[in-house]
Amino acid sequence: MGNGRYRVTTARGYNLFDVASALQKSIRRNKADTAVYFALELYASGYWQYAWKRLLVISAEDCAGCITQEVKALYDSFVTVNKNNKKMDKPEGRLFLAKAAILLAQAYKCRDADHAIIFLYDRQKLTDEEVSEFLRELQPQEKIQEIPEYAYDCHTAKGRAAGKTKEDFLKSESAALKPKVQGLFDGFIESDG
Repeated sequence: MGNGRYRVTTARGYNLFDVASALQKSIRRNKADTAVYFALELYASGYWQYAWKRLLVISAEDCAGCITQEVKALYDSFVTVNKNNKKMDKPEGRLFLAKAAILLAQAYKCRDADHAIIFLYDRQKLTDEEVSEFLRELQPQEKIQEIPEYAYDCHTAKGRAAGKTKEDFLKSESAALKPKVQGLFDGFIESDG
């Protein structure tokens, strides 16, 4: 105790909130070993629910893509392993917690969700007029969207009538991927021709 505040500590004597901060900051910096250490410190200290909560928040706040589903799947596995565990003060499955920390540390990072909350809503970087204009643009328009030309390929009657082939499809759709991650079989498409 000090300054009228209760100090919550972990098994090894760390301040609980310092451990949570170290976990998140380590994940942001791709320091998987440090992230796992602090995730397991929370686990060993009986704060495993808090550890999972932090990892789920980190997945949405600091990581790009749909990584939250991966963390949720690891949490669900943790729950499954402990299904018949009557003593949840000492749950099994710290492996899943460690795996989640590693996965998050290695994930691409992007703070767009948190920044959007801060800058677009909390600090109101958009005026009410800009928000209203955006909402108007979302309303259904009288004009009917035309089907783009690229939709007509070998899988459609119009595309086949125009002579579109499977080879055309493979090349054009591979080139159109955005953002693109190198695929295992991209070399076949690029060398075919």
